[in-house]
Amino acid sequence: MNFAHSDYFAVLFISLFAAACLIVGGLIIKKKKIDKLASSGIMGKIAPDFSRKMQTLRAVCLFLGLIFLALSIAGPQWGRKVAEETLKGIEVIIALDCSQSMAAQDYKPSRLDFSKAVAIKLIDALKGNKIGIIAYAGEAYLECPLTTDFDAAKLFMDYADYSIMPIQGTDIGKTINLALSIFTPGDSSSKALILISDGENFSSDVIKAAELARKQGVSIYAIGIGSPEGSTLIIDGKEKKDRNGNTVVSRLDENLLKQISSLTEGTYIHADYESATLEKTISAVLSLEKKDLGVKSENLYINRFQYTLFPAFVFLFISFAMGERRILIYGKK
Repeated sequence: MNFAHSDYFAVLFISLFAAACLIVGGLIIKKKKIDKLASSGIMGKIAPDFSRKMQTLRAVCLFLGLIFLALSIAGPQWGRKVAEETLKGIEVIIALDCSQSMAAQDYKPSRLDFSKAVAIKLIDALKGNKIGIIAYAGEAYLECPLTTDFDAAKLFMDYADYSIMPIQGTDIGKTINLALSIFTPGDSSSKALILISDGENFSSDVIKAAELARKQGVSIYAIGIGSPEGSTLIIDGKEKKDRNGNTVVSRLDENLLKQISSLTEGTYIHADYESATLEKTISAVLSLEKKDLGVKSENLYINRFQYTLFPAFVFLFISFAMGERRILIYGKK
């Protein structure tokens, strides 16, 4: 047997224990009062048909009803059934820039940390679709293949960091090409690549890759992270210097991001701290035509709460309906 809400057990146990204490305590208090009346000879006059057994039976029925009710709330399950659901949606790959330029602090605490928060919001908003995650710098790496497991997709965001990227720099062209190889080949479902980046790029084949994406029906949605005026890079607590000893300043390159998104009929936004700025991208992605993503099959437990709910009502009804007097049988007490 399984329980759908096993996390309720602690609360239900405490509730039943409290109910048992109240019921038993009520019986004890009532017994003392009745014994006091009985000793004075009044009880026999005001309630000649009173029965301690009926009083106890009523309390037992009440407690049994509460036990069965608690079991119903916990959601007993046994037996299994196969449930199939046809999934309709789009395929979305979120590509997160993990180059050292994302260490800039024109977004707090850094561009990369801010980008992770943006990516998680996107994943939450895109539930019901297939999500994949790419982390990229000088090379692009598949962190999470296309999946409907959104918790797994978000888990990969915890590990994304420029410190684990073996090749620095930023190659958006390789990122686009990797994404194109991940989308389901020959599938008619709508596909979208969401690039989260400051736009700095050291690759010359970005436009070529974007044109290939357009030919394959993949729309690129770019989210710009950073400020045009730029910010210094703090790596391991120190300002990053170039070969000449000058402080490196990283600036947002909106022009490139706008160009590749426009070329693929996507959109570009400059992200800020207002969550509403993401709505344009989310709405545009969700407006893409949804196709069958396949059939999701699950082996589910069968809910059986009705088998404990019925006796709960029976015992509670008996408890509230019955009195505490002796039952007359054929006119005799």
